[in-house]
Amino acid sequence: MVILMADKLSAICSHIESLNLNPKSFLTHFLDHSSENCAFRRQFWGTEYGWTSTERLIQSIKGLVCSHMEGRALWEKFILAEATSIVCSEKPRSGKYPSGSYVSSSEVTEDFFTEEQRLSRNEALTDRMPFLYQLLVAKLSQDSRAVSADPSEQVNPQSSSRDCPANSCPAGDEEEGEPDMDQIAPENLWEFATPDNPALADNPPKDRVELNANDVIEYEGVGIVSTTDVADKKKLRAINMARSICAMVAFGANRRHNAFQLTNSLVFLACGVTKRVNSYLNYLGLCSSRKTAHLALKSLGREAEEKIRDSFKPENSPVLPPSICFDNLDFQQKIHMQSLDALNKALHTGTKLTIRPSMFTATLESSNHFDLTLKSQITRVVLNYVGISVDGKFSLQRDPPAVRPLDAIKPDLTMLKLMVASDNSAQGVGEVFTGIMQQAGLTPAELHSRVQIIEGDLGSCNIFESLRRQRTPARSHESSLDNVLPIPGAAHILWNIAQAIFLAYWGDETNRRDTGAWRILHSLGIPAEKPVTKKDFNLMLSHMEKILEVSLLYCVLVVCEKETEQLGDILEKMTSAEIEKLVQDTFNLFCSGEALNSAKATESPAHRNFLLMIRDFATVVEAKRAMKAGDTGRLIYIWKQWAVMGQALPKLPHYSKHLPRLIVQLEHVLNTSLATVVENTLLISPHGKSNEFQATDCHLEIQNYWLKHFFNHSGIGTNINRLKDVFSINIPILRFLLQYLRLETGSKLIQQLHKNNISIISINNFLRMAQREGLNEFQPKGFIPQVNIDYYASGMENLRDEFRKGAKGLDRFRPFSPGILQMQEEIKQGVVSKMTQGGEEESDSDASKSTSNGSLA
Repeated sequence: MVILMADKLSAICSHIESLNLNPKSFLTHFLDHSSENCAFRRQFWGTEYGWTSTERLIQSIKGLVCSHMEGRALWEKFILAEATSIVCSEKPRSGKYPSGSYVSSSEVTEDFFTEEQRLSRNEALTDRMPFLYQLLVAKLSQDSRAVSADPSEQVNPQSSSRDCPANSCPAGDEEEGEPDMDQIAPENLWEFATPDNPALADNPPKDRVELNANDVIEYEGVGIVSTTDVADKKKLRAINMARSICAMVAFGANRRHNAFQLTNSLVFLACGVTKRVNSYLNYLGLCSSRKTAHLALKSLGREAEEKIRDSFKPENSPVLPPSICFDNLDFQQKIHMQSLDALNKALHTGTKLTIRPSMFTATLESSNHFDLTLKSQITRVVLNYVGISVDGKFSLQRDPPAVRPLDAIKPDLTMLKLMVASDNSAQGVGEVFTGIMQQAGLTPAELHSRVQIIEGDLGSCNIFESLRRQRTPARSHESSLDNVLPIPGAAHILWNIAQAIFLAYWGDETNRRDTGAWRILHSLGIPAEKPVTKKDFNLMLSHMEKILEVSLLYCVLVVCEKETEQLGDILEKMTSAEIEKLVQDTFNLFCSGEALNSAKATESPAHRNFLLMIRDFATVVEAKRAMKAGDTGRLIYIWKQWAVMGQALPKLPHYSKHLPRLIVQLEHVLNTSLATVVENTLLISPHGKSNEFQATDCHLEIQNYWLKHFFNHSGIGTNINRLKDVFSINIPILRFLLQYLRLETGSKLIQQLHKNNISIISINNFLRMAQREGLNEFQPKGFIPQVNIDYYASGMENLRDEFRKGAKGLDRFRPFSPGILQMQEEIKQGVVSKMTQGGEEESDSDASKSTSNGSLA
């Protein structure tokens, strides 16, 4: 017999009433009573096994109570009281960081800002305040699809971001119409003022550069991308907002739970938030005060200063101390003090060395390597624009063979405080050395007891030479500065020599038939101005690379007899043997020595200029790629060519002297170990990755850019003391905090590889121009451009003429070393000379005495 549920409930209620109980009192006593029978029957009510039925019971009570307005209000009041009790019981762990959530602004260290610590703090906060966090996530993501409020299921900001091309990420949240910061133009995001400081006519030339935001992005090679999925972006936003609110609530309840706020105060300082806005955000609990932020920066500065002092101690740096970056003398490296005597002897010996033109001529090894360099550049063009290999029988080399590559090791760099000194006087250089001694905690004897290699721009090297000349003669290393070896920076050498070569082949813009570099850029649809100023070096190098590649492409098409055809988007399928033969034929016809001496090159000025431009532009592109690959051997091969070309290139009065002098020092004056150290200081890999090297002086220019950016956007005017004491020494931390702001929103750091590609439309336009102007043939009735000289051949001839006329060879390339050894040698020669004269006088006196005595006899 089936008993209806209504009958069951009626019978149970009647039985309860017979015991003087009602359903409420029965349930209350059943849940509260401590008898074994009741405890046994309710043992699973609060466990995972029985929670489903328990939740169903609570939902039934809720449905009954909320069936009318008064009951709903009472239910919500009850839930609010329970939620209030839970929220008030939740708080972050107390105590000092890292075991607690309190971070003292006077004790904060650099380790606090690492990515691992950021994720650890976020996890600790949500774990200690799960109820409020999950409640906020549920509220903020109630309209999103498949959003989980469980912290264990939340999207990891590091894994949710997807790698995407730099320009393919969406512009922002389509539903809200908010722009994505990743797509804001760098010039609009990072504007800063760069006042011009023209050099005086009597001062050494300044080749300082002013990098713009695009240059910094190009050289740093780091980009930030966000996820492209709208649902993921909403989910991440809900998670980050909920976590931020939890931190604000914890800070409002106890201001010693300030890890989140201290971080934000430094982030806002780096981003240029004004003090007035920061005060309001501090009132809301979103950040600490601006005073706290400055105290934290001072603490970080003290840590950096202590790190500098420790690294300079002889016991901590017995061989190679860490690098030093400072304002005008860009980089400094020190070597073991035993090398000081070797340096002095080497430079002193170098002052007696006869510099010959043969020291700069190409060797068989370097000539063969340059041929392979040209072939690799042709191969790269073929594979990018002409054909694709369908087999692997021949190895197609896009890059020339390595010569002396450096190991990709991430350098340990520490910023020094900015030093205020004159940048156009020897006194200013002396003030810089004084500042280094003060920050490093060294005495003058300790600073000058070891070899110091100074790498910077040529102007700074010239000023240092002036200071050393002023201190000659001297009897100690502290006075003579004999322990300092100034080296021109690799980036400044590249920028200045490339500019001279670019200007030499620029052409005549007033003649529309001219076939100079400007005409090739014009045919590619690239608006370009004549690079007469030392700015936009990265853009200039990009233009030269495009000119070289499109010129080599034209040569390849001439060999294929397809120069009159339009280039298509689809690459032709070719065997590796065919590509290898095509590269070799192109090299023989356009890039070999025989090509320059051919009848066509002799008869056609346009064709000869075209071939010379390919050869000389190839040296610039090879130097750029060698620096990126971290191969100092390839770079010095190009430097030796530039040392000869610089003797004929116009507007290179200083680099034409200092670059050959540097080569003489590296290959003929310094010993092998010291020369190797000098080479290793030229290039660094900031991220510790191969094929991501950059010149050391270029890395410093990037830090100078960020220093100007932070100072000009900090809202504090022109307080030079704060710039020196707070900002300059903390540039790496402030730079990371700019990225930190984006990482908190779920973005991801990626390594960007910038490719200098040319569109097919631009290439076809250039091919039409080349065919019309006859770059590969002689047109006696057409326009005849002015013939460019062969700068390498003319430079070598100038060296030979100077060597024949000079009494001691090429004296201006000889290392300058009027130091202690030279003084000692002069003193010794003087003593020997006096002794010799004294001996002669004594002999004459004895002879006269003997004569007189004989006559008396």
